[in-house]
Amino acid sequence: TTELQRAQNIFQEFEQMKNLLHTIQGQLPVSNAQTPMTTPSGDSQLPAHDPTLTARSAVRRFEKARLPDVEVFDKGTHEEYSQWKTRVRAKLFADHLAYPTEEYQVHYVITRTKGWAFTALQAYVTAVMDKQKEPSLNELWVQLDGFFQDPTIKQKALQYLRTTKQGKEEFLPHVQAFNLKFHEAG
Repeated sequence: TTELQRAQNIFQEFEQMKNLLHTIQGQLPVSNAQTPMTTPSGDSQLPAHDPTLTARSAVRRFEKARLPDVEVFDKGTHEEYSQWKTRVRAKLFADHLAYPTEEYQVHYVITRTKGWAFTALQAYVTAVMDKQKEPSLNELWVQLDGFFQDPTIKQKALQYLRTTKQGKEEFLPHVQAFNLKFHEAG
């Protein structure tokens, strides 16, 4: 019978270690790790406080991104910039669990720029890194828009809307172009 008791105690210790491991890996709530342990004499006691468990539990876990990364933008026309910006915004919308805060979203957009686009953001990035500014997605877009958007786009779009006719064009391409200009006109 002593061999049986010793085997049961070893099994209980194994189960407790397994639960603790699952808790550390985030598979069980922390409260399950605080179940009383039984000593070889049959008395129950709470496990000793493990500071590494608390530290590991405090680590934030985010979902993995579902969509592939948007290509890195360097330079381009107003239309290319607008398409890239729309793809980035769609990515951040779809993967909001992977980029849950504005700070993570700002960092993502910054990593998707290089060359001229990064140059447009350089003063903003430096200010954020020096803690002179808080990361702001709107401010980041204002910086990029000021560099890549055509300042006369609204006037051009309004002119297009006033003067365009379908003519002998196919209907669908005409409606798509009209909707794009309507969106640009605000």
